Amino acid sequence: MRLQNIRVVTRYYSATDTKGSYITVRRGGRVRKIHYDYAARNPHESAVEQAFERWGLKIHGYGFTGTARGGRGNVYHVTVEG
Repeated sequence: MRLQNIRVVTRYYSATDTKGSYITVRRGGRVRKIHYDYAARNPHESAVEQAFERWGLKIHGYGFTGTARGGRGNVYHVTVEG
């Protein structure tokens, strides 16, 4: 099993007249849009978990490393099997 560290950035987008709130999860050139989970204890972490599940990658651990440039999102380092 080979583990790999990946840096991801999450960003919250508020609801509009036509769309509900969502969070984007970006890693490299890949982006996943995840509907905002109002019931989640930490919606950004929940979005990271859902995005990696959709990408077909198994998370072995992750941690918050700071706020994204401009203060409009969060940065996480994620360890995955790959």
